[in-house]
Amino acid sequence: LALVLGDEVVERPFTPVHSPHRLVAALDEGPADAQRLPSFEFAIRVYPEGALTPQLAALQPGAKVQVAPGLRAQAPDLASCALLPLGQIEMLFLFAGGSGITPLLQVLENAIDRSKTASPTLRIVFVCANQSFKRSLALDMLSGLSRKITKTCAAHTQLEVVHLFSDTNGVALPANQRVEKATRADDPAFLASIGVRESGIGQAFASCGPQGFMTAVREGLCGSMAVPASSIVEFAG
Repeated sequence: LALVLGDEVVERPFTPVHSPHRLVAALDEGPADAQRLPSFEFAIRVYPEGALTPQLAALQPGAKVQVAPGLRAQAPDLASCALLPLGQIEMLFLFAGGSGITPLLQVLENAIDRSKTASPTLRIVFVCANQSFKRSLALDMLSGLSRKITKTCAAHTQLEVVHLFSDTNGVALPANQRVEKATRADDPAFLASIGVRESGIGQAFASCGPQGFMTAVREGLCGSMAVPASSIVEFAG
């Protein structure tokens, strides 16, 4: 996304929380009225001293923002990465660090849609690491996808959300979400507690967040749990 600020164009990369395939499908349905035009939806954390996010937050309805593809032609396609081979796995583990939750919401959304026709039963564990509950991003969207599972595919899709907070004050979460305090996402005991099996057979993994977070998750999975690196999809955080 980019804005013209004075004589300068300021741009930053952001990932939509919904799959691009949904936008394409909506456009293929034909003309839409103004109340239901296909759209991209973003979840963006505002940094008060940031060069762009405060300006984005201050925009009013009708304001214009420049949008361009964020992937070069030779780069892996996000939508393809988000469509994991569900027929080959029984468990899907998603690790989100901070605002890295946004592309993983796409992965979860696609997994829910595709699990309706996939077998066997798919168990999904979504790990969200944040400093505090107040710093968490897009939890309403995550809860909405959880409700979607309950309504459409609960018989063969299970979702558990685990939050890793340094500060657990003021946390009130739905029944299928729990909090682990002072636990690292790469801790072997924690990985075993959420169901990661050594060797990674029948499992798939995806992570997004700060580079240090993704490196720690990868090293924890590949090291202590002997998960093959080929089972892990990492999105640029």
